[in-house]
Parts: sequence; structure tokens; C-alpha cells
Amino acid sequence: MELELNIVTDKPSRNGRIYPKEVLLKALKDKKEFPIVLDIDIDIKRVDITKIQAFSKSFDISEDGKVIIETGEVFGKILKKLKDEIIPIKLNPISVGTIKDNIVSDLNLIGFSLDLEKE
Repeated sequence: MELELNIVTDKPSRNGRIYPKEVLLKALKDKKEFPIVLDIDIDIKRVDITKIQAFSKSFDISEDGKVIIETGEVFGKILKKLKDEIIPIKLNPISVGTIKDNIVSDLNLIGFSLDLEKE
């Protein structure tokens, strides 16, 4: 299953942050498999295993900066249901990093959460 990250490289995200392509590439390559969860806990350093819907398997960044995350097996009921309903699903990064003037210069990805908000 392919899911799109709710970030386009080198352009402001919904929260105004800019994620340079090279920073995202490094963060995605540091660890190939990330959990995809329904939502994040207040303690961002851990992921509640009961909320995991799938794990990322690979990624691709298109020429226009869109980041596509390919999942392995989808075992979460909610993600399966959304997939079956053919609803566009985007992901938000769960991460910590360094930001200056709204530009992310260092990024440590922990996982992804489903973006269930409508734009």
C-alpha cells in the first residue's frame, strides 16, 4: 500500500516548517522500517504498540518533492478499512529535530501517524 507523506520537500508544510530534500532523505535512510500509527502519544519517545497499523517498507521522493511511503503488510483494522474505502490517506511524521527559521536542519524520524484531518 502506498501512502503519501503530508510534506513536500523544500516547501512549507501545514505548520510552516520546510523540510529540505536532503534532510528527509537522510532521516528516511537512517532506518528503513518505521511504525505507522493512528495517533501519537504525548511521550514522543515511544510508540504504543496497540496503535500500530503497519510498518513502512520503502520510500520514494518524486521530482516534485512528494514523499511516498510503501507499507508492508497492513494489519491495523482502521487502516485496512480506510484503504478499502479508497479514501486518500496521508501521513504525518513523528519526529524530533533541529529547526531554525522554520527550516528543519536535522531530523530523527520515530514513525508516522495517519493524517485524518481534511485539508
